[in-house]
Amino acid sequence: MIRDLGIFDVTRLKELHGLGKWQYELPNPMGSEILARRGYETDINGKPTIVQAILARRTVELYMLSDPIWETPKWRLEVLKKLHSDVEQQLAAQGVEDVFVWVPPQVDNFRKRLERTFGWAPVPWFCMTTFVKKAG
Repeated sequence: MIRDLGIFDVTRLKELHGLGKWQYELPNPMGSEILARRGYETDINGKPTIVQAILARRTVELYMLSDPIWETPKWRLEVLKKLHSDVEQQLAAQGVEDVFVWVPPQVDNFRKRLERTFGWAPVPWFCMTTFVKKAG
């Protein structure tokens, strides 16, 4: 049976997370950033037990738009530093914990700049995407 997960399921969710030996911190299953929390419950030894769950956590993806011929690369970098700091403060005030950016391979030098200048880190995990299918 698929059902909504509640506060009474948190211990089991933490247990499942531990069983998976995942290398990431489990978000707060009851946190406001969780948009959906569903689990599959089945009977194990006469007791209803969650055996799989999905938590849909709100994340933030950044998009940078820049005029590549405005001023000099140095000026553009200085403006980016100011914008980066400003956006970071705004997101922190809204409770955002982390953000993501997808860097196209043709601008690998920019990826290196994000690491050196802004402290971004590459994620060792393979990223995938899907489009949410609307009912109807």
